[in-house]
Amino acid sequence: MQKSLLWAMILPMTALANSNISVPDVVGDWRCVADSEYHSVKTLMRYYADGTATEFMEIKEKADNLPELEFSIMNYQWQLKDNKLLMSNPDITYYQYYFILPDGGFYKFDDKVNAEGRALMMESFEENNWHYLEFDGKDKHRYYFEDGFEGYCQRLK
Repeated sequence: MQKSLLWAMILPMTALANSNISVPDVVGDWRCVADSEYHSVKTLMRYYADGTATEFMEIKEKADNLPELEFSIMNYQWQLKDNKLLMSNPDITYYQYYFILPDGGFYKFDDKVNAEGRALMMESFEENNWHYLEFDGKDKHRYYFEDGFEGYCQRLK
């Protein structure tokens, strides 16, 4: 698993490329998806007007042998700066890691493996703590990183 790619996918799924977009445009609930050759990411983002956010995430790694599935809940602070959404002070409140077995069942990793996954998430967050946003109206946007990874978000009403 490439650490930078993993974090690019699990980072908050909203950013800002339009200079006419303001904090109230970002505040609210967003359903975000990203798909690459190696990962599929589904996220529920909740941005608050006080500059805090909560992220509920599912990451499926598309390995040929035993695919992996991760679930996490993370809180952090966010702010807009130019065309970027900046994130800081992450706190992972839940993390669980599984193998998806050939029969469709799941193998739940132990606390040691989960602690390693949580530590990797925190480290990657520090390395990839911003991304660009490009809005399509007020209810849809694309987010993207300098490395080319991108995803799309739809506002939940």
